[in-house]
Amino acid sequence: SPSEERHFILRQVKNFLQAGTSPAEIAILFRNNRDTDELVELFLRSQIPFRVFSGKNILEDKSIQKLLGLLRWLNDPSDERTLFFILHADFLEIPHLEALQLTRSASSQRIKLWDALEQGSERVKWLRSKLAEWKSTAMNKTMVEFFEVLINEPGYLNFILAQPDKIEHLNSLNSFFDQIKQWNKSKSTLTLGELV
Repeated sequence: SPSEERHFILRQVKNFLQAGTSPAEIAILFRNNRDTDELVELFLRSQIPFRVFSGKNILEDKSIQKLLGLLRWLNDPSDERTLFFILHADFLEIPHLEALQLTRSASSQRIKLWDALEQGSERVKWLRSKLAEWKSTAMNKTMVEFFEVLINEPGYLNFILAQPDKIEHLNSLNSFFDQIKQWNKSKSTLTLGELV
């Protein structure tokens, strides 16, 4: 049965690891990425290190696009369109109706959307404060340190973990983070502008 197969694979991998084989030397091939979900869950519960590779372009992942939007805005806070996009990022838990009302309010008052956020709910005011804080963090920490803050503080990582297709999103996030680490390693002064 498929369940027995997964447990057999788990036992084999554990045996390899106990025999001293490096996790980087172990590979499990699947015809389709969707077939990995149950085995990944099993590996997570067993605390076995793993990485799922796929031919997917991580920049096409909707969850990564949300992070990129946040990064773009932090690089250029005058970008009203990107701020509107950020307000609709589901992981930030801003009610969509409120985001639209704030946008209309900014337009009718002829003020910047950023300024209109002061009129929002406590959650919107929290976001406004955090955006300013993250802008400062991006300027004062390495990109790796900053990115860790960015995926944790706004609840992005917890949101991803609660999704039914979390494995796919986690793989994209991991690949994106690995790329940031490589760039930051080759250039320790990597800036937000260079990242986006």
